[in-house]
Amino acid sequence: MLSTTSIHKFQKTAQEILFLKQSASLWEQEGFWTPKNVMDSINLSQTSLFYIKDPTNSVWMSSIMVYNCFDYWDVLYIYTHPNYRHRGLAFSLLGHLVEYVKENYMNQIFPSDVPPYIHLEVKTNNEAAIGMYEHFGFKKITLRKKYYSTGEDAIIYRYEL
Repeated sequence: MLSTTSIHKFQKTAQEILFLKQSASLWEQEGFWTPKNVMDSINLSQTSLFYIKDPTNSVWMSSIMVYNCFDYWDVLYIYTHPNYRHRGLAFSLLGHLVEYVKENYMNQIFPSDVPPYIHLEVKTNNEAAIGMYEHFGFKKITLRKKYYSTGEDAIIYRYEL
């Protein structure tokens, strides 16, 4: 696990935007988000992005983008660069997200009877991510048939805070 000092909150500096666009180009090659999807999402006022970069070369090793939907947080994406996978980086980002939400939002009054939670979806064939989410404590809520543009199903997970 990394210390939280290794995790950065995206501040929309010119250098961060450049790194984000470069990362998004790699993601697109893997069939993930396009650079336009990423930039459109980061420009929404309720979106937060956290990332871990390699201190030796400034490559974004892993990142997570979430949208605050008032009483829940929707994980728009969580991604780890292929050269840095299976090192616990995404798990560290999830832990950081939970702490960030608790520190910054849990003292707000929520009008809902539903406790605040983190929501995400994952392709049914992404066994590594499914294992990580379940190990972290996410609970399977439902299955969305043909959720992705490829026709693949998505498992919906929730982590109650």
